[in-house]
Amino acid sequence: MRPSFDDANLSPREIEVLIYVKQGYTNKIIANKLDVCKKTIEFHLKNIYQKINVINKIEAAIWAAQHIKD
Repeated sequence: MRPSFDDANLSPREIEVLIYVKQGYTNKIIANKLDVCKKTIEFHLKNIYQKINVINKIEAAIWAAQHIKD
């Protein structure tokens, strides 16, 4: 079962990354928008996937669409 938004315990930066994921941006574009390297985004996504119990970016985008209002 996937956790609720409150149970996921996401950091503010992880939420920011998820908002961009929900909008369909690539890791490279997200990295450019946040002024970090692509590896940093990949690191954040790995942590996000564990916290929200998903296995890929598509599932993360669906979870974000259901739980994050931007």
